[in-house]
Amino acid sequence: MVRYLCIGLVIGWFALAGLLKAQTLCTNADLRGDFSTQPKGILTLGPFAGPFSAAGVIRFDGEGRFEGVATSSFNGTVIFPFEATGSYTVTPDCLVSTFEETLRIAFEGYVSKSRNDVFLFQPQDSTITTNTLHRLHISACRDADLRDNWVIQASGNNIITSGSFAQIGTLRFDGEGNVTGTTGSSVNGLIARNTLSGTYSVREDCNFSARLTDENGVVSHLFGTLFDDGSQFIFIYSDDGAVIPGSAIQIDGG
Repeated sequence: MVRYLCIGLVIGWFALAGLLKAQTLCTNADLRGDFSTQPKGILTLGPFAGPFSAAGVIRFDGEGRFEGVATSSFNGTVIFPFEATGSYTVTPDCLVSTFEETLRIAFEGYVSKSRNDVFLFQPQDSTITTNTLHRLHISACRDADLRDNWVIQASGNNIITSGSFAQIGTLRFDGEGNVTGTTGSSVNGLIARNTLSGTYSVREDCNFSARLTDENGVVSHLFGTLFDDGSQFIFIYSDDGAVIPGSAIQIDGG
């Protein structure tokens, strides 16, 4: 009898262990590391009421604190650097809550099964905003980490001209701080095609900035963040008046 009881307890133990293993149990440690961040949306009240976008990098310590650097555009007013610090929690069912302590901005959402992506929205009155985080699998970036051919896509608004904007284009980075490319853009429904050249600089934290000049001498600026293994980046146009976020991915090409 005792023998059968012991066997039953062993079987029960292994069954319970298997059940616990099958359950999803997330913790703060699942977010340890660096993530690109790209909040975007609309603020309905306050001095910066209007469209909003940002791009940057956040470092989670795995224990409930984060810090980071971003460029933000609040209704066309560009702020850089915006140094974010705050706290976060991850519940066992993978609900992520963050709270940035300077502007008191909160987000909540869920971390992916791979722990490499987090999808968030801002649960605060007067905001219509989402945010997406992507893990960086690279560290100590430099100009050489941004090279070769990329397709970019962007859309948003120009507050100064009250114009809506959408764009597709290709950029070629040489790995040494120079960039060339072409874009097709729609500005309030008027189509423009441009050729670009310029310079860029990548920071150690994998944020980068670029200065682009088209064939007519018009200058624009990008601020972005590399993520994944360096084959993707997010960005915003960091010119006053622009609230235009975008994304990019490497492509084949000579």
